[in-house]
Amino acid sequence: MRALWITFCACLMHSDAIRESVVGNATGLGDGADCTCGKMPLKDNKCCDPGLICSKSAGKCKPALKGECDRKWIGTNCAVSTYGRYNGISCRTYYAATDGQKHCCVHGLPMMIEYDIAYQYAPVGGDKTTCCSGEVKWSSWAVDVKGKHDGYYCKGG
Repeated sequence: MRALWITFCACLMHSDAIRESVVGNATGLGDGADCTCGKMPLKDNKCCDPGLICSKSAGKCKPALKGECDRKWIGTNCAVSTYGRYNGISCRTYYAATDGQKHCCVHGLPMMIEYDIAYQYAPVGGDKTTCCSGEVKWSSWAVDVKGKHDGYYCKGG
């Protein structure tokens, strides 16, 4: 029971960090601005304007999870490395968007995928609102014995 409570609390803290990156205070560091807080823990990565987060690899303010983004032909301008992912997060239609604007979110697990990268399609911090569809699905084959993934991943949509 204690392990379950600790996991639950960790997910709540992670969800607060995601929410803060979308709703936070204006800092004057807009999209593409140089930033220095990208290597800090996610909960402390607050040096960019609302909807943006400091990219861990680029050191630039980029769209955060659930933040508005521009679709690219190849790759994404979303801050994927900040969340420890290089697949799974992209600029897509988001279930909660009412204006038709694309948002950074975790899309569904592809049909053909290598087992060791399946965790990249899991909801970030266990928060299903980070999924483009807003829904999760469980798969027994996707459970990661190394502890990166519990078998839940974002449902395609």
